[in-house]
Amino acid sequence: MSERASQILKVAVSAATTLIVGVAAACGGSKLSADIAAPIELPRATPLPKEPPPPPLSPVRTVTPEPSASATTTTPRPAASLSPLPQPSETYPTPKMPKGPDKADPELSHIKYKLRTIVWNSAGVVDPKTTKVTCDVDEDDIIKIGTYDFSCRVTLWGSTTKFKVKAKVDESEVTWSWTATALPVSEQKAVYEATRQGWKPARVTCDIVGMKLVTVGVRDGFTCWVTNVLNESIPYRGELLPNGALAFRSDSGS
Repeated sequence: MSERASQILKVAVSAATTLIVGVAAACGGSKLSADIAAPIELPRATPLPKEPPPPPLSPVRTVTPEPSASATTTTPRPAASLSPLPQPSETYPTPKMPKGPDKADPELSHIKYKLRTIVWNSAGVVDPKTTKVTCDVDEDDIIKIGTYDFSCRVTLWGSTTKFKVKAKVDESEVTWSWTATALPVSEQKAVYEATRQGWKPARVTCDIVGMKLVTVGVRDGFTCWVTNVLNESIPYRGELLPNGALAFRSDSGS
């Protein structure tokens, strides 16, 4: 090594020694080396308290939307449940009348016979043996020419029909007319006509038992109940027409 290089090295060593001694003095002398060598203990971290576990998740409720209301539909009519009755196509048959009096018989006999036929036709029953006719005039009372007003009563099966009679006697003939507010209707005739006029009847009953006087021309003179094949009982109101025919109207309007 050259002399100059040797001098530079000595200067460097000397400077380094001076620096170490100065630092040692500033830090308290000889303890420096021990303090540097001792390991530095860091404070231990305090463990954090454990948090409670989260509550379990509630099950997710699935909401099923209700179906939207569809268009209104009519309820189908139930199937027939009762057997239908045979429905007549013709009106109640006019009963066959017995032979009337001879032409030469007194006029009152002819009037009485005609009143019997009116009752029989309305009732739908001919029963000459039990039919009784009484009038408040005699045969001799309507012989003279003139006009006569009198009353007659016709009884059939315990039902009595009252007639008002007006007779006019001429030289060659006798003409007469009658009026009555009520006429008899038999149960069999009412049931027959209600069956014929009702809607698909399966059973028919009426408020007529045997025979009943019915006011002429009244729309609800009597009632029949028609049970149809759907087992629905429908009231039918019966009207007795002046000619003895029966007309029915149901409460349901059918």
